[in-house]
Amino acid sequence: MTVPISKPAMISTQTAPLSPALAPIAVVVDAAGIHPLTAEADISQQVATFCWIDVFGGEETERRSLLTRLAMADADIAALLRFGQTGRMVVGRQRLRAATWLAEPNGRLIEVHVLCTQERVVTVWNGHAAALEEVRQRFAERIGEVARSPYQAAGILLQLLLRTLDHVVRDLDSRLENLRARLEQDGASSIELGPLIVQRQELQSTWLSFDRYSSAVRAALVGIEAVAGIDARGAAELNDYADQVEDLEEQLLERRRWMFGNYARLRDRHRPASGRTNQSVDARFPDLSSHHRGHGFLWHELQLDDRRAGQRRRLLRAGGSAARFNGGDHDRVAESPRHD
Repeated sequence: MTVPISKPAMISTQTAPLSPALAPIAVVVDAAGIHPLTAEADISQQVATFCWIDVFGGEETERRSLLTRLAMADADIAALLRFGQTGRMVVGRQRLRAATWLAEPNGRLIEVHVLCTQERVVTVWNGHAAALEEVRQRFAERIGEVARSPYQAAGILLQLLLRTLDHVVRDLDSRLENLRARLEQDGASSIELGPLIVQRQELQSTWLSFDRYSSAVRAALVGIEAVAGIDARGAAELNDYADQVEDLEEQLLERRRWMFGNYARLRDRHRPASGRTNQSVDARFPDLSSHHRGHGFLWHELQLDDRRAGQRRRLLRAGGSAARFNGGDHDRVAESPRHD
């Protein structure tokens, strides 16, 4: 899942690039600080105590080699390296696994996989190491206190990763504010429907992904206090994380409502004057066809999604299953590690 991004700024440098063997592909964060890892590094001494290993670079073969040297199970390695997953969380069997997202400062979403065991926390993603520089620093300041509670460490790390998604919300706010200003200054006729339709669809996709992920997190954490190996501190941090995921979902929902409402009004204002151009838009985007003209269809679609989201949240808070409302996929994933 991605949101529109601006091209990253070009960074000039006069130093020669490191050879592949010397370039860091991961970082170890422990009580002693933050240490880079190369593909050929001897990691036996660097992971002797509880730590966070953040893998962000390298080819798949290099990553697999690194994870294999950590004596990780084949199933865990396969799950960490398989990208294109839906958002999910699995808790149990002395481990926590999650497929979620982080965001770069420009608002680009990146899929990240998290595995927490009694020995360490491992994350795997593709991107620039600097994107999590602040997260690593904050986690390093806390790891000494949470090393004896792996699930507490996982809950804190997940919360720190979630905070990076503030970049996504700020990016959305910037684009929506720009749209509002153009509406006030130039009126509806100055805004092309095509780009707005694309933005609406992207926002819809983003919200749906987080809506389903929120349900999966809630389902995975039902009765978390009773899971073997989880202490009170770990349960508290994970429950806090679930609340924060739900808060982010609500923020996206608010912006989605605004986008849907303004899109419907703009579409209707364009119709009388756009003539042939409007026929072209209708042909490219079926949801604008005459069958769905007017506010009714859009608002019915929005309100239906809102009701389903509210029903899921109420059900999960009561300890029920999300399968009734989301097709069962995330509820089964939350209960059964074999789906990862």
